[in-house]
Amino acid sequence: MKDIPESSSMSVQDLTSEEEPMAIQFVSGRAKDEITQRLIRSHAMSAFRSKQRQQKAKRKISARKLMAVERSCEFSKSSLGSSSSSHNQQYGSGHDTSLEVTQVGLPSLFAFAPAQPDPSSSGRHPSPDVILKYSREVSTTKQLGPEILVDFPKAAGQALSTSIVYMIYAYLCSVRGMINDELATGLRDAAIAQIGQKLAQEGTLWSDATIASIAYFSTGIWAIERNAEEVEAHMTGVELLVKRRGLESFGVYPFGQTIRKYLVMRHIFVKAISAEELPLSFSNSSIRLKENEPQCWRFTSPLYCPSGSFESVRQLKGFDDSLIQVLYIAKDLIDLITGGYEQTVDNANHQSRLSVALYFLQPGTVKMGPSNLTSQYWIFESCRLATLIIFQAIKTCTPLPSCDEYLTSAMICAIERTDVDETWGDVLGILYWVSIIACASIQGRSDHGILDSRLGKTIFMIASSVQNFEYATGPAQKFAQMQMGLARRYELAAAGKMQENH
Repeated sequence: MKDIPESSSMSVQDLTSEEEPMAIQFVSGRAKDEITQRLIRSHAMSAFRSKQRQQKAKRKISARKLMAVERSCEFSKSSLGSSSSSHNQQYGSGHDTSLEVTQVGLPSLFAFAPAQPDPSSSGRHPSPDVILKYSREVSTTKQLGPEILVDFPKAAGQALSTSIVYMIYAYLCSVRGMINDELATGLRDAAIAQIGQKLAQEGTLWSDATIASIAYFSTGIWAIERNAEEVEAHMTGVELLVKRRGLESFGVYPFGQTIRKYLVMRHIFVKAISAEELPLSFSNSSIRLKENEPQCWRFTSPLYCPSGSFESVRQLKGFDDSLIQVLYIAKDLIDLITGGYEQTVDNANHQSRLSVALYFLQPGTVKMGPSNLTSQYWIFESCRLATLIIFQAIKTCTPLPSCDEYLTSAMICAIERTDVDETWGDVLGILYWVSIIACASIQGRSDHGILDSRLGKTIFMIASSVQNFEYATGPAQKFAQMQMGLARRYELAAAGKMQENH
């Protein structure tokens, strides 16, 4: 995933003093004119309600309105002050949610609107006939993810079903390295239209299925579109939906619980990948562990190891001591970053452990053997290279994207030679850690679809298979802490306040 440019954030000046209902709008992203680009960047927000004191009475009527987006709008200082006060009372003061629009206090109601026609491309706008034309390929795509359609009974709904198929097809294309543009656009526009219909109806506006549809559609865009502004627009839309509805509402039924974990993992990663603070809505998403909960070993990794031991991993798939040693070293390095550099850098014991890590990891060696080696070998090599990338970031006081490109290229090759289900099925937590480190390390460089595919499928598999939320959100939050720690170290080093000990 590409870094999100600062220009894609919504500024205070882009808001209006008129308190009309907002309309969050799906956008096609094909038009290149300035108005459409501004629409994408501002997430198609038009205005607040005309009078806040009449908000409750007008809520049902306003929910049905589809407001056009105004190109120019202002937010008066007086409205800003009163809205900010209201926002602080509702969400707590002093916390930067990373969405400037939330800092001025959103009204409690907003709506998504269907995409407006794109004048520059209306002549070639795909019709449902496109999906019918490629019905065989669509059917094949559905067979690749039967567990999704089984786990989510509400997928019988057209919007959710199409969004799931679009997401699966997006990841399939990212792995293949090729795409049928006509089919991808047809699936995409069909999903937009169907979601728009759901969002235009008050009865389905805030349903779990509608929010799930947007979540799947958004992650499909991530994998297939690679348009940073559009990805940000739709991911922000999901975040605003959760802010409106509240994460707690996703815990009543198993379906809602899965969607909650999926959204939390995805959004924590989106923020953490660029070392951003987490939105307040997602900051309290973990539930404490229950002792001796079965199958927790599947999610153990250097990012999440509540027992402090990797002995359970030793018993899986014939893993030997070398892999276990790498996992312990990686956990030590992550704990060093998240625990604070100043408290540990001069500790002789820790320096000794770093020296042992350096010797064991053999940073000058990349062991890319023939492709017919065992899956255990490729798991070990993926873990070793991920640990080397973390080690290099610590020693050089640089963020992950500054690591040696040779390391990231070798790591991608190692991951490519594994399979999510067969190779990593019993150690999803380790795959999650490896995929996160790899994705973070290639930021600002050429995208590689295999990483998006592995990470996206891993996030879904973990979210849909665990009962305890902490198994799903704990590793992502630890990674966010690690990213913030690396960012602090880099800032201190740049300011000349940190002395390196080599």
